Amino acid sequence: MRKDIVESVLGQSRPAFESERRGNGRTRVLIPAFALCPDGRVVSCVLRDMSPSGARIGVAPRHALPAQFQLVTDSRPHGYPVRMVWRRGAFAGVTLDLPEAR
Repeated sequence: MRKDIVESVLGQSRPAFESERRGNGRTRVLIPAFALCPDGRVVSCVLRDMSPSGARIGVAPRHALPAQFQLVTDSRPHGYPVRMVWRRGAFAGVTLDLPEAR
């Protein structure tokens, strides 16, 4: 199912590159998106790479992100529930927060 999510955002399957910090390969992307926060704020961001378990997003450092939010793209207007795992400067790592992943 998680691989299907990546393909639905990309619109196709793409080759992945391996990362030594995660078990799943990542796919480099450049997809406009936004974070829909629980308090109603909308924060513009860009998907920079994706894997079946999560993504790295680019977001302006001035914007605070909550621990959990919906990551919305054109191909998924209702968004994906995500949980922020790390934040460094203009980037943040998120993991899909699906019930089966808990």
